[in-house]
Amino acid sequence: RERRATVCDAFDRLSRGVTRGMADHSAAISMADAIRIALEQALPLAPVEVPAAQSLAHVLAADVLATEPHPQFRASVKDGYAVRAADVPAAGAVLQVVGESRAGMREVLAVDPGQACYVTTGGPIPSGADSVVEVERTSAASGPAPGGTWIRVHRTLAPGQDIRPVGFDIPAGSAVLGAGELVGAPELGILATVGAQRVFVHPKPKLAIVSTGDEIVDAAEAGLLPPNCIRDAVRPMLLAAVAEERLAREVLDLGICADAAAPLRTAVERALAAEADVLITSGGVSAGDRDLLGAHVLGEYGEVLFSLVKMKPGKPLTLTVARRPGGARPLLIFSLPGNPVSSYATFQLVVAPALRKIGGAREPRRGAV
Repeated sequence: RERRATVCDAFDRLSRGVTRGMADHSAAISMADAIRIALEQALPLAPVEVPAAQSLAHVLAADVLATEPHPQFRASVKDGYAVRAADVPAAGAVLQVVGESRAGMREVLAVDPGQACYVTTGGPIPSGADSVVEVERTSAASGPAPGGTWIRVHRTLAPGQDIRPVGFDIPAGSAVLGAGELVGAPELGILATVGAQRVFVHPKPKLAIVSTGDEIVDAAEAGLLPPNCIRDAVRPMLLAAVAEERLAREVLDLGICADAAAPLRTAVERALAAEADVLITSGGVSAGDRDLLGAHVLGEYGEVLFSLVKMKPGKPLTLTVARRPGGARPLLIFSLPGNPVSSYATFQLVVAPALRKIGGAREPRRGAV
């Protein structure tokens, strides 16, 4: 938060003159209303089935059930000896060690009365044994018969002592992850544990981004700026913000668009043709005579739900729902101010939550500017 505040302060110092003397906010809606309207339009995408390994950073669309118990065998909690509790009615009982059971061993000898089996942590419990005595509570002993290995047990035991039964961690049929959960590294570990190969998730939205302005120059262009121009800070910043949180499955970078109706229309048409779910524009929605996007273009493609918010800087934030023929999913067009600090703030407050909700998030309003 401190780092982002510092960046925003730097942008604000560069653009403070723009934010002074703004028009009256009486025609603007509240930021709370803007967020509510945006989230109402941001409907989650239909679930898709993907390999579990590709589900990282996605929201689960269905519960994940364990098809098998974990562990699938009785396992030792400690390094020690698997024995029959009935063979140790009192401390000092002497038992013969007849084998060992280590984690990963495929075959383990059975334990008969008067016998013990050395077992490591996580090792399978031999049939016949019903408890484990930790190795430090035993000592070497001489048996009643010559030969072999014998131990003396220095404590009494109860059946089930230090044994994880079948399904102790995860019973078969139980839900290990629920619909609505965001898959991170720990969740991937759980999916691997239960052997989940494929899961249902909400896909991320497809996103298009364009900056507008005759004065804007691509920041990637080397050399001195042309007279009276500035570098495009907004588009690289928004592209990074989307990538940082993995908010989109695909991003179409539409570059920089001039302040003219025809190229602005072209940008919208390209987003529609690419079947983008969301288009983010910056600039062109204020009150100037060259701010053609908000004044002339957006209304041609659908309904402008709001075009002013009670926020400074950030007032010209605009949301348009561009309808597609045949009732297909509409394109949401978020038009942000060209001021970098305004653009970043409105993106984090309104656009990012909408992108999260399209991706299935049940609590999309997380994080802070």
